[in-house]
Amino acid sequence: MTATRICRSLWLVGVLAAATLFPAPAFSQVPAETEARLRSIFEARDFDARPFQATWLPDGSGYTTLETPSGGLQPELIGYDAASGNRTVLASLSLLTPAGRSEPLSISSYQFAPDGTWALLGTDTDGFWMLEPATSTLKRVEAGPGSTVSPEGGRILFSRDGDLHVYDLAAAQTTRLTHTTAQSVSNGRAAWSPDGSRVAFVQSDASGVRMRSMLVPTDPSYPELRQVRFARVGETIARLRVGVVDAEGTEVRWISIPSPTEGFYLGQVSWAGNSEELLVEQFSRFRDERGFFIANVSTGEVSRIYHESDPAWVIASYRLNAGLEWIRGGDSFLFLTEKDGWR
Repeated sequence: MTATRICRSLWLVGVLAAATLFPAPAFSQVPAETEARLRSIFEARDFDARPFQATWLPDGSGYTTLETPSGGLQPELIGYDAASGNRTVLASLSLLTPAGRSEPLSISSYQFAPDGTWALLGTDTDGFWMLEPATSTLKRVEAGPGSTVSPEGGRILFSRDGDLHVYDLAAAQTTRLTHTTAQSVSNGRAAWSPDGSRVAFVQSDASGVRMRSMLVPTDPSYPELRQVRFARVGETIARLRVGVVDAEGTEVRWISIPSPTEGFYLGQVSWAGNSEELLVEQFSRFRDERGFFIANVSTGEVSRIYHESDPAWVIASYRLNAGLEWIRGGDSFLFLTEKDGWR
């Protein structure tokens, strides 16, 4: 017998001896109460946090959420009264079933018009739909990623193929607001002015960003690659600029904010409580400077209302720190800052 086989035999004998002297406790030896708790934790997942997503009604009287009925596969749109907690089915599965079909829509997103009379429903594979619960009306509309309803509720603003479009519900017509020819240029993050006459947006030009290969998750036997633009640390990033276009798409105006050669990032871009002024939040390329600007879209005048800098970092989180909240009728604002190093 070779030395290797002798070692293996001794190892096996040792394992068997250990198993005999120290047998593993059978599952039946676990106390019933402990077993029940373990099954509840790891099998039934009774203690897992359950996600909850809700949207307030425009008038603040209650909130809405998507709930799948018992035995159902698709969700219904449900409303809850904030004062009483009463539950109301705003859109049942039957109402969410288009004419001529047997299956309801699978809603992935929704938003109500400002007056709350109708809702824009989004699906992953079946486009966008307009729902009027009061009249039990459901019809297809033209919309796309980033859709927002106009302040008066008669138009839908959306992005498609890098350009902004507006769909008029009454006329059932779409107007193209921006006209981009290069695939490296896209327009997005659009926002209606309070009076619905203008749209603010951010244009991103990635033509200077290098291309890299990315694996497309298709048939593993024949993997494919596609080229995407990817800015590595320290390399050229996309050029950004803020524009304002008339709701009819007749004129685009560009906001002249400081544009350092190394590039910059944009935080909040929104209307400053009126339809004449725009708020723009800008971060330096290295995130060590942060500024808020107010731009008059008619005169082109731009003024900086706040600035801060830090040799290390001016924000700890885009999600938690970015942007500000207007108070006192737009005369003052609140925002989070890292100036005292609290986080």
